[in-house]
Amino acid sequence: MVVSTCIEKDRFNCRSFEDSCDTMYCRECGAENGVDAVFCRSCGARLVPDTLNGVERSLSVGDDGAPLVEFAGFWLRFGAYLIDSFLLLIVYGLLAIPAVLFVEDWESAEAVVAVLGWYIAVLIITVAYFTYFESSAAQATPGKRAVGIFVTDRDGNRITGYRAFGRYWARVLSFLILYLGVLLIGFTDRKEGLHDILAGTLVYRQPCLTTFKGRLP
Repeated sequence: MVVSTCIEKDRFNCRSFEDSCDTMYCRECGAENGVDAVFCRSCGARLVPDTLNGVERSLSVGDDGAPLVEFAGFWLRFGAYLIDSFLLLIVYGLLAIPAVLFVEDWESAEAVVAVLGWYIAVLIITVAYFTYFESSAAQATPGKRAVGIFVTDRDGNRITGYRAFGRYWARVLSFLILYLGVLLIGFTDRKEGLHDILAGTLVYRQPCLTTFKGRLP
């Protein structure tokens, strides 16, 4: 099993949170990696932290003791998207209630403003939903958590809010080109859609690598 250690201190025996350092060695090649890394950025060896971004994880290992890693395939990700879409549809419906109750003439300027306001609110909520959850400590939307998958960057790190924001719009592009960008998931070695390629992200199956025991922040 590849074991990662801190350069300056023992990452897993620090006396306090503030005392922990922010760099790890890879014992395969000696390269430096961030404490959030799952894989060594130099040699690709798997790094095995006890915690990642404050979320405790238990590790599933193979016969040789190495962590099992499996990329999330098309149908698993499609299931996650359906769950997220259902949750968002509930929110969209709640947002429409005021307009339905108070707009009397749907051909009036008031109706146009109400509909436009609804579309703007839907856009903001949708972007915020995927950006926040995919860059959160869980690294997954509620739909992804339900099916046991999570998002990382190419080095196995938790993605930033900026990357999650860009990933959302890259996914929109994947939809606009007749969903071809999404269908790529089923034909690439690492199960990458166009939005993953453009945003520099990967999606893993949680049970094969880790099981989250933490909570959303």
